[in-house]
Amino acid sequence: MNYTKQLYSSLFLFIALFFIQSCENEPLEGEFGNGEMPASAGNFQVDFNGSTFQTNQVGATVLDNMISIGAISGDEAFAVALMDNTEGTYQLGLLDLNNPTTFPNLVSYMATQNPTQADSQTWDSANPTNLMISAGEVVITNIDYQNNTISGTFSFTGYNVNASPNSIEFTNGSFTNVSFEDELPNNNPNGNEFYAEIDGVEFEEDVVNVDASSGFSIGISGTTNALETISVSLPSDITVGSYPFSMETQGISPFLYVQYYDFNDPSNIPFIEGTIQVTTHDLATGHLVGTFNCSGEFEDGSTMTISNGSFDVYY
Repeated sequence: MNYTKQLYSSLFLFIALFFIQSCENEPLEGEFGNGEMPASAGNFQVDFNGSTFQTNQVGATVLDNMISIGAISGDEAFAVALMDNTEGTYQLGLLDLNNPTTFPNLVSYMATQNPTQADSQTWDSANPTNLMISAGEVVITNIDYQNNTISGTFSFTGYNVNASPNSIEFTNGSFTNVSFEDELPNNNPNGNEFYAEIDGVEFEEDVVNVDASSGFSIGISGTTNALETISVSLPSDITVGSYPFSMETQGISPFLYVQYYDFNDPSNIPFIEGTIQVTTHDLATGHLVGTFNCSGEFEDGSTMTISNGSFDVYY
């Protein structure tokens, strides 16, 4: 997989996590993916294309190894992902040559909430022709752990090779007193269940997320506070039965797979093959039950076995 494309895909995985926080807050109108952004006492704004984007539909997460911020207004959204949790200056889009498997700091702007148009409507702070040059910076000016708010400034050049023009300048960006959580929210209003073991050890997820918004597939994922994810993807019209999957089957059924992802090591994604067993799929109620077992090999030659996987979810 192209590494730059990995960066973009990874960032939008965590856009979804930003919006999970709405379970704990009173939502405003306007949906993004599988949830809604909460109202906040904070403010997020930035200038580009001759106008100012401004919203208080903004939330943040400050974990042990990442700061994430998501903001939405209408059909526009921003996501910020910084690979630390301290005040200071973060250069954007730079690969660390001393540790090339780490994830660069990124800011991304998405001009539509339609997943099928994401490639042509997304601008990212990573120069696709040179990841050795900073595309901008974010300055975290204050992290207030007493009131759980975060503030800072940012500016960057956003790149999109599928658009014309293929870059946009984002200036005078700021986020002020944005409320943050210090762990991924553990809210599950539908009682969704997810289980798996990695090499015989239970994968203890902190969040279960289900997304059927694309209309083509149903995504089920478990994510830990350490930012590891196991995701199961199924075609939206899947029926009861046993479904083997591998790299070879992707061209035939691109929505059928299991994937493991570690946000702290985004360049090392295992190629997984195995079987998904669907035991219940009620289209009327959106109830989906099944099991999965699979194994994979990382690019560095190490292996992984995912066993005793199961899900019982509503979407």
